Amino acid sequence: MILRDCDHLSVLIWSIGNEIYERKKPEAVQIAAAMVKAIHVIDSTRPVTSAVTTWDKDWEIFDPLFAVHDIAGYNYQGEPASGHGKAELFPWHGAYCGDIDLTGWRNPISYCRNLLWNNTILSHFQQHKPFFLFSRS
Repeated sequence: MILRDCDHLSVLIWSIGNEIYERKKPEAVQIAAAMVKAIHVIDSTRPVTSAVTTWDKDWEIFDPLFAVHDIAGYNYQGEPASGHGKAELFPWHGAYCGDIDLTGWRNPISYCRNLLWNNTILSHFQQHKPFFLFSRS
């Protein structure tokens, strides 16, 4: 990907990960350092980052990991906004901009993207009826 896109004007920063599971382990620092070095060999003009998060506010453990990055990427900083994440619901994080919704249905934008990027004909456009577990009377 880096070889393919290193001359593309829209690439500003390279990312080596998004909330990797091993982020608190010492080997994560070694792997990140090796990846950053390999990317800089191919493209020394752009910085390298990765997105890191923690739920236990134990940010100091990431200092060695961030030290090998050019830019530290923090996800989900601060307190949740007005009740966000406080309910016992699943999932409490979700993106509304994706192609598939949280229940597995294609969002309307998915069909539009399919037209733009796949040069296909829009064969149908549908809206599924909401499914309610309980009566709404």
